[in-house]
Amino acid sequence: MTSTNTPSDTKHSPVEGGTSTAKPRRSKRKLAVIGGMAAALIVGVMIGKAGGSTATAATPTPGPAPVTITEKADAPAPITVTAPVPAQATVTVTEKAEAPAAAPAAPAPAAAKGPGDPHKNGKFLLGSQIDSGTWQCDESETIGSGSNQIDMAYWEVTSETNDIVNNGNDTIAVVGDEGHTVTLKGCKTNWVKV
Repeated sequence: MTSTNTPSDTKHSPVEGGTSTAKPRRSKRKLAVIGGMAAALIVGVMIGKAGGSTATAATPTPGPAPVTITEKADAPAPITVTAPVPAQATVTVTEKAEAPAAAPAAPAPAAAKGPGDPHKNGKFLLGSQIDSGTWQCDESETIGSGSNQIDMAYWEVTSETNDIVNNGNDTIAVVGDEGHTVTLKGCKTNWVKV
């Protein structure tokens, strides 16, 4: 007896008596595809039962079966940030005072018309605004009273670099030729050249 199946579909094996029987042969590939689809379907059903997710299996097609799994996600919980309220602060606004502009050389006080004329308190250029020589204050400004009274008359001769050349707390100023400026202070009246 001979089989009517083709050699690719049957497996021939000799049987006693010289005849062979044919067994149908299943393709390993078909079994793998069917097994994969069954596994995917079982996994999808198990996931669906576990978390309320849905699973759908595609209809069988040649080759491995695609499986789509969709899960529902919960919205994240809102996040609240709380910052401590700062303590009240006292704010003091202070305006920056502008620096006074550098004063130009002080003009000679009105009492002096020439370098040898009487001078009020002030700062003078030696030679052009005040002469060298001895100058006297008739009446000094004072502080205190009685035996604690102090005369405030002061004079000073300075160099071009503002170094003190000569000075004194006295109503008589001795102004030499070696200075650049002369400062007279503390006289109630005028400084007069003697």
